[in-house]
Amino acid sequence: MIINVFYMSGAGNLFSVIDNRNYKFSNLQGSILAKILCNINEYNEFKSEGLMFLEDKTNSFDFICKFFNPDGSTGMMCGNGGRVITRFADMNGIIKDKSNINFFMSGNQYKAKFDGNDILLFMPPPEILPKKMAIIFDLKKYEGYYSNTGTHHFVVNTMDNDIDFNNFDILNIGSEIRYSNNFKPNGTNVNFINISESIIHLRTYEKGVELETGACGTGAVATALTANQFYNLDFPISIIPTSGERLLIDCIKNNDEIINMILQGPAKLLYNIQISLPDNIFT
Repeated sequence: MIINVFYMSGAGNLFSVIDNRNYKFSNLQGSILAKILCNINEYNEFKSEGLMFLEDKTNSFDFICKFFNPDGSTGMMCGNGGRVITRFADMNGIIKDKSNINFFMSGNQYKAKFDGNDILLFMPPPEILPKKMAIIFDLKKYEGYYSNTGTHHFVVNTMDNDIDFNNFDILNIGSEIRYSNNFKPNGTNVNFINISESIIHLRTYEKGVELETGACGTGAVATALTANQFYNLDFPISIIPTSGERLLIDCIKNNDEIINMILQGPAKLLYNIQISLPDNIFT
């Protein structure tokens, strides 16, 4: 079986993308494919952080996106993935009005629009606003802020926790927090931040990927909400993830009620290849 796979970047978040209008893969088949296409092996040249299916439009949506983590799990929102799939839909001639795009992803309706090379993704209000928590393991306490912005996130200000932002074991510490009893059974993404002159530098350990990633959209939103609520930063807030590609987070409110979070940044095609898979891959 030969499939055409597009490798794309959303501010440094890397994704494998398939036009599933051509293949009609099921959700179960998507989970199987994600474990292959997102991981370094004989089929792939680099590790991507999620597999996305572009699926047919409906009367309500310009298109539908299905997202799979590299471990095959589904159900969580990926903000940078939402911008990448919007770019991919436009590449395939699906989008008619670039200023008013509607699509369905991870159980919710999302809106997007183009602004030059950037794509703005309008996200629903956070399910849980940031709240202060302390995580303790190996006799070490990490203070941070938990929120749910479509995915669970824990934000750790490295300056508050005596962590060298540029030189610490993010895989070990991130994994310990991600699997902490505080966040069972779902676990959490872990965002380590450094705030300098109103710009936030961000490093993210992503669950499902179980590595540091180049960027994380929902993590950037969780970070911006935390910085606004606890560190007096005003929206819009600039965030520089590990990739170095800037994200801009804004917030639309009606009085004190959040109507939308806006995630703005680049999304682009890196390359596409045809991959040959065993015919019995799903059996």
